[in-house]
Amino acid sequence: MLFNGEAIFGVIDFSQPGRAACRASQIVEQAKQLGVSVRLRSTGAAMLGMVGHHRMLENSHSINDTAEICAISCGELIDRQESKTLYSCEPDRSAFLATGIRAEGLPFLQHIDGTFAAAIWFPTEEQLTLACDWRGDGRLYYSYSVERDQIAFSSWLPLLKTESLEIDREAVAEFLRFLYIAPPRTVYRGIDGVEAGCYLTATRGDIRTQRSVFQPAQDAFQSTLNDADQTLTDFQRRFETAIQRRIGQRRVGVLLSSGVDSAALVAGCQSVNPGCVDAFTVGFDDIELDETRAAAALAHQIGVPHRELRFAPSDYAAAFDRVAKNMEQPFGDPAQLPLSLACTQAKEFVDVLCDGTGSDGLFGSPVPRHLRFSLGMAAKLPTTVRLKTAAAMRKLNLLDISQYAALFDFDDPEELLITWSGWRGSELSELLGRPVEFTQSAFYRCFRAHADSSAQALFDAIGVFPPDDSRFDAAALAQIPLELPYHDIDLWSYVRELPGQYRIADGDTKVILRRLFCRYFPSAGPAAKKHYFNIPLHEVLGRSNFSLINEYLTQSKLKNHGLVEPEVARRWIERYIAGDQSLLFKVWALLVAHAWLGN
Repeated sequence: MLFNGEAIFGVIDFSQPGRAACRASQIVEQAKQLGVSVRLRSTGAAMLGMVGHHRMLENSHSINDTAEICAISCGELIDRQESKTLYSCEPDRSAFLATGIRAEGLPFLQHIDGTFAAAIWFPTEEQLTLACDWRGDGRLYYSYSVERDQIAFSSWLPLLKTESLEIDREAVAEFLRFLYIAPPRTVYRGIDGVEAGCYLTATRGDIRTQRSVFQPAQDAFQSTLNDADQTLTDFQRRFETAIQRRIGQRRVGVLLSSGVDSAALVAGCQSVNPGCVDAFTVGFDDIELDETRAAAALAHQIGVPHRELRFAPSDYAAAFDRVAKNMEQPFGDPAQLPLSLACTQAKEFVDVLCDGTGSDGLFGSPVPRHLRFSLGMAAKLPTTVRLKTAAAMRKLNLLDISQYAALFDFDDPEELLITWSGWRGSELSELLGRPVEFTQSAFYRCFRAHADSSAQALFDAIGVFPPDDSRFDAAALAQIPLELPYHDIDLWSYVRELPGQYRIADGDTKVILRRLFCRYFPSAGPAAKKHYFNIPLHEVLGRSNFSLINEYLTQSKLKNHGLVEPEVARRWIERYIAGDQSLLFKVWALLVAHAWLGN
């Protein structure tokens, strides 16, 4: 997916510089086949370039370079230091990056926020650094050949594809389990992703990844914590600064639900840029899912135009085909269907979109009681004992003991915190015809890194999963910028340094954000509980006698793609079609994976 309409790429061959041009020419040809324009130049042992739609590159005069440094970037870079300026266009964006690196070296990366991917080449030292933003919203991929001592990179995964590239079977298993593939793994064997909050440095004969240490702004924690009103005012100032950095003077559209996250966001946008804000809400026929009336009332209270968007199952089916065709790699967030449709319609009215994604991770949520028990007690039992306990409890009807079997029914403790009900390990072993394990997945590694922390700290750390790719993919399809102010580094640093009661207290979450909501909407009453774009997914899959399933999951296609055992997969699919809706996300994962392969 072209991020924000453009991407960067490059090749460095440390042993035979001439070979870099050959590999770069392959990437250029790949880009042309994908229908985008290319800019490419040579600087020492490096070939560096940008691709994008023609109008995106026509004002990009050249790659910013000097004798000491060459910098290329895509996305949006925010200067967190003096100017607080947003750099979103060439040549200003890469010039800003090159100037900062020249003055401060790589520590300058710690002073940048935004959503971006960047490459910095030092010709004299023959050193390449690849970096993306601290949340990994801007993606960056690379392929390194030890034999050739050559590295190729791009912020657009399809540019690195070659005829000999193979699908990574472990990545397929990871997708079917989690419904996403998180860096450093990608769907292709031999291509890795730069992890969020990290930068990669490549020199002759060596490549290594280091974690960035982002410093908070100098005034981040100067707050009068014994004065609740003043603390709220400080928070509001930082919240609106995070918004201002991202939207500037552009007309902004906010994807508005009835929840506190997006409601505070639309009010903050109106405060920062009054009269230049539109609100958009996706409506559903199911009254349990529909939030349009509450969202319209909130928008009306602060004088923001509100547009209600409604889509039929046929619209979602068409969106599925479009998304599957354009995904860099399989991603199974069902929200990408309404998001892609909403972004396309919103583009007619606004220049940039804002979304409340990131608020849950910023403020955290209390660990549910059942998870505290399962993590603290049941997880300490041997797996066989735990599963036998669950099986025995299901057979007991006395005092409804069977309903507590789920507290023990898991293979690994990590499963307790997985968002979507994909395929369990034991099911995958049968489906894939081989043993599977997930110890090297980003999710399991994050879990292990915080396993000795409190249950709350573990719960907070895991909150970065699943990644927010669906938001950016949907915006990229519509070719409109997307901003997530809740991902602002300085806002995050400030909130995380506040006493805990400002985030979670007495079972209430997002305490200080709810207080800000009441300040913005004094007569609105409590914000409603938001829904996570819980689209009628079963209706979408069941439409026209399960037409999507019958198109992408036929026996012949299952066999041709060779990802799963066809007979095993068909048994599960037929159970779902026969009415077992508990298999919804399992079949959905199969559908997304095979639709991606088919396209």
